Amino acid sequence: MAAHTLAARSLPELPIEVWQLVMDAVWDATTYSTFYSNQADYRSWALVSRAWRTCAQAVLFRTVELSDPVHLRRFAALLGNAPHLAVYVRTLRAYSRDLHTHDNVLALLPAVLPGDVLPNLRSLLVTRVTEQDTWHPHASRPPSDKELAYMPLSTDSAENGGGSFTRGLEAHFAGVSELYLSYVTFETFGALAQTLHALRNLRLLSCLEVRWRALGAMPECLAWKGGDEGKGQGQEQGFLPKLEDLTIAYMDLHGVERLLSALGGRSAALKGLYIDCPHYCPVTFWDPRKPPPSRHTFRHYIQKLTLQRNQCFLLT
Repeated sequence: MAAHTLAARSLPELPIEVWQLVMDAVWDATTYSTFYSNQADYRSWALVSRAWRTCAQAVLFRTVELSDPVHLRRFAALLGNAPHLAVYVRTLRAYSRDLHTHDNVLALLPAVLPGDVLPNLRSLLVTRVTEQDTWHPHASRPPSDKELAYMPLSTDSAENGGGSFTRGLEAHFAGVSELYLSYVTFETFGALAQTLHALRNLRLLSCLEVRWRALGAMPECLAWKGGDEGKGQGQEQGFLPKLEDLTIAYMDLHGVERLLSALGGRSAALKGLYIDCPHYCPVTFWDPRKPPPSRHTFRHYIQKLTLQRNQCFLLT
């Protein structure tokens, strides 16, 4: 059969918009078990043509995982050579086997990758990977011989202006509105509080099995500053004044008490609250369609409230 006959009978190429929809559909169906294979698919699609590369990169860079300092520096170099990729990034995942080492990727993040180069960054996920996390490619890797019992970060007292890590977060990652912390241990509760305080625009905070080596004194950043003390700025002086959704599971009760006391009855934004300590159990949220217009709890009404009390008490 003549070549021109075969060409005439071949199916027409699908518009690039159709392939974009396919890529988006694959992304929407991504789970823990398929994330890494899907990333490989996007990289392959980016090699098909220039048009495919543009579409694939837009999806590929929505979520970027930085598992160690090497990956962090490579990503920073990539953005230096191709700055147009920065606008695609919505989520950074610090999923690492070595978070409890001095050169952990989270501690280096503000210095190596200033967040202001990622104008659309909204979510930061920090998870310490162990051998039990079989979904992660680094789960089978042995732990570092330099591993500590906690995640070291450069956080100092408020009198010194905070450490370089917290100052970097506050200066360059102000656009982050969602923070997920899982299975990490801080040196002190104060280090956790200062890290949260540096991300003052948080609207969603999730702490799953977050711990600390020492409780220590009450951090100054948790103290409420009223209108006079805060030079008339009122609620902007409070702890996480824009927080709308808070989830805490498997956290020491002293830390839970401190965080809730810092929010107290002064948080005007908080609408979703899930507290489960010291044990974690899956529950079904009570989420009414029309919540009562009561302003007695957290000033504005809580739209979603779940408290798991497994032999624990929330202190007042």
